[in-house]
Amino acid sequence: MQKIKLLLLILLSLNLYSSDINFDDIILKSKKQNKQIMVFFHMEHCGWCHKMINDSLSDKTIKKIIKDKFIFVDIDVETSGNVIYQNKSIEKIDFARKYKVWFYPTTLIFEDMELIQRVRGYRNKTKFLNIVLYLSSKSYKTMTLKEYIVNSEFDK
Repeated sequence: MQKIKLLLLILLSLNLYSSDINFDDIILKSKKQNKQIMVFFHMEHCGWCHKMINDSLSDKTIKKIIKDKFIFVDIDVETSGNVIYQNKSIEKIDFARKYKVWFYPTTLIFEDMELIQRVRGYRNKTKFLNIVLYLSSKSYKTMTLKEYIVNSEFDK
């Protein structure tokens, strides 16, 4: 009986610390909360990825907007664990490839599981803030990012 309890405890612990990402649940959560999904793909050994994490994604204003308007999904394609998507378990790198992510960092934004924006590479705080504001305001439905930035400059 002790062995069974120990085995159950170990299995439960492994499940709690699993690095699997259940994208199916994230999709449901985004619909329920009426939020877009922001998926940040990166690699551990990528200097530009770390710069993006430490500068742009750590900015207080950007963090607040992401928290309020998006479901944020952080995927380090080099770490163990899988992505559960459409009731299938696939490796993180294969999930990235499914969405044609070949360059890191890459940020994908989904709304109702439609890919609405692909941001390849590092963006400094100012540029990434403009992108986040543009997407969260749903301005992409009526204008380009460039037009949004020009209009924002006139509003100041």
